[in-house]
Amino acid sequence: MTTITTVTSAGTGTKKTQVGGGLGPPDNGILPPVQRCCAGGFSFFRRGVLLRMKALLRACWLIGGLASISAAVCHAAPPDAHADEPTQASCLKAVAAARESAEQLPAGDATRYFAERDLQQAMTEAGNGEFDDCLEWAAQASLEVKEHRHTLAPGESLNVRPAE
Repeated sequence: MTTITTVTSAGTGTKKTQVGGGLGPPDNGILPPVQRCCAGGFSFFRRGVLLRMKALLRACWLIGGLASISAAVCHAAPPDAHADEPTQASCLKAVAAARESAEQLPAGDATRYFAERDLQQAMTEAGNGEFDDCLEWAAQASLEVKEHRHTLAPGESLNVRPAE
């Protein structure tokens, strides 16, 4: 709130005028002055209101956190839920089956070459402990052999560079 003081030219009196622009109620002597608590002295709320709002917000965060923890504990998976996860034995069995079907193709066949690369990747995943990825690579190798995706025209050969 801005107060303008004007003095008449005769000096007989002063007149105080309050000009709008403040967000709080005018200081008319009936209401207590607004206590500002923020930097620069500007706030929409009184100090007590801010403290109650902060306490309410903290209580909501606490209740929400406790609710999420209790939901996680109550809905935890039972011990037998992990029984259907792939194991190393199931991975090696799938790789062996896919390798057997790939070995039925001729040695220079492009499909056999790509299926063997998929099986090599499956064994790498098994070595890393990623048995679900191992099963996916073994299935891809088996599908490669079944669909015979890569064929070479007569007279073409697959040029495989040796590893450096």
